[in-house]
Amino acid sequence: MATYTLYRIVRNRRTVHVGITRNPERREQEHKRRFGAGAYMMKEGYRHSLQAARQWEHEQRRKGRPTGP
Repeated sequence: MATYTLYRIVRNRRTVHVGITRNPERREQEHKRRFGAGAYMMKEGYRHSLQAARQWEHEQRRKGRPTGP
């Protein structure tokens, strides 16, 4: 069973992105290239199904947090 990491990317003490991933190390590096070296990942939790992870991401979008496509 896959485990999905729920995360947010923070830069200058502001959340600039929230998302889900199965490979947090790779994803953090991708975001650092986009948002700059000062950006970092804060892990928010884990889900064991893609459906549950996407539900969390949808809730973040409803709260007005910046999410991916």
